Amino acid sequence: MSELQHLSPGQRAWRRFQKNRPAMLSAWYLVLLLAVIVGWPLLLKICGGDFARMHGPDELSDAQFAPPSFQHWFGTDLHGRDLFSRVISGAQISLIVGIFGAAVSLVIGVSWGAIAGYAGGRLDATLMRIVDILYSLPTIVFVIVIVTTFGEMLKQSEIVRHSAAAGGVLRIALLFVGLGAVSWLTMARIIRGQVLSLRSRAFVEASRTLGAGTPRILLRHIIPNIFGVAITYTALTLPAIILYESFLSFLALGCSPRWQAGAR
Repeated sequence: MSELQHLSPGQRAWRRFQKNRPAMLSAWYLVLLLAVIVGWPLLLKICGGDFARMHGPDELSDAQFAPPSFQHWFGTDLHGRDLFSRVISGAQISLIVGIFGAAVSLVIGVSWGAIAGYAGGRLDATLMRIVDILYSLPTIVFVIVIVTTFGEMLKQSEIVRHSAAAGGVLRIALLFVGLGAVSWLTMARIIRGQVLSLRSRAFVEASRTLGAGTPRILLRHIIPNIFGVAITYTALTLPAIILYESFLSFLALGCSPRWQAGAR
């Protein structure tokens, strides 16, 4: 017991996590999955030759609709391309969109909710009414409007006219912003509720008495204490953003095949 008292809250949480066997198995599964997703393109480059031609995601062959085998673990598609490599390639794009979109959601949601909860009064009411207004809008329609409106502006810009690769990067960046811009609303509400319960705690009052300003109190005392909740909800936001991205790609508003080929 005396040893646990000298540990930080993060260290105690890590020890509890290590004792949870299903959680550890899930964590190792995610690590293995990420290693395959990240390492497969590197393996193709290292091996090269026949292995790369056989398993490349864009390599065509005569083995159309081949069943799963030792050579093609998931079989092949209409054009004889290896389905395992194409699944890994799609997972890379989905992870990139999900991680960056969730990061945008985390930054906006934590900042918005922390300011609203700590300031209180009219500022809190104004910020939360803006959240309510955005909640009333259909989320996917709002994303489609953002992507199509700014997408047309990008098509007319000089950067896209001179460089197709730059246009693809700007398009995917727009997708990050659009998906992140509609995924922070619930995050802001959760963070606000946590800040409301923390702003009257003794350690916050002590910091305020010692002359600490609002930015310092938020950054050094309040946000570190709510970061666990924020990270947990970010993990739930990531798959939702991936689903949004897949739906937008189905409508030809997400990641284009041309950009994916250029990114590889």
